[in-house]
Amino acid sequence: MMHRRFHSVVSAPLAVLVLSGCAPTADDIIARSIEARGGLAALEARESVKMTAMVERPQDQLRYSMTLYRKRPTFYRMELQSGDTTVVQATDGELAWLVNPLTGMAEPTTMAAGPAATFNRQAHMETSLQGLLPAGSSARFVERVEEDGVELLVVEIIHADGGEITNYYDADTYLVRKATRMQETADGVQEVVTLVSDYREVDGVVYSFHAERQIDGETISITSWEAFEANVPMDDELFRIPTAP
Repeated sequence: MMHRRFHSVVSAPLAVLVLSGCAPTADDIIARSIEARGGLAALEARESVKMTAMVERPQDQLRYSMTLYRKRPTFYRMELQSGDTTVVQATDGELAWLVNPLTGMAEPTTMAAGPAATFNRQAHMETSLQGLLPAGSSARFVERVEEDGVELLVVEIIHADGGEITNYYDADTYLVRKATRMQETADGVQEVVTLVSDYREVDGVVYSFHAERQIDGETISITSWEAFEANVPMDDELFRIPTAP
């Protein structure tokens, strides 16, 4: 599997547009981002993706492995492994469920409505951080901002089910550097900030290999991605809630 650090050059027409102070459109920015990620054909050619990573939680000094399985159109499974304990969250795009021995859910249990809606939204292969937008989503350019000396183009994305996420695209590379969204947590609805970096090319598609999630400015997890494997065979039953014998 080929890994290569990614560098992007902004095409002349849009570079002139940005430098001249004219406001780009959300469509312009997303199109350039798709191009920077490897192009529409490469992104759409992924029928499935298996993703593996190590995750650290600074607050409780936990470290565990994570494996994500994605398959078109809306199959999604996440497995967290720490020692002999495995936590599973999965959906077939309609029914989201989980197994979490740490909270006493040793058997598959359907998710509550709020978390299920968020998880099902993430199930789309076209989630904004995956490079594309699911059908029915809309986007609008909000503003330019500067953070840590980097100019960012802010785009608000509204999904068909009403969920919202705001992406901050690097004005030079058109890769997402930050994403914010509101999420239901144990402390109520809070803003979750995801900082993404360390972009590399894997078999023609560019992925971020580092992600840091924050709530109220405090880091709650750091994800170091290890591998991205496209078009791995996956049985649909992997994503469906197991039925009792």
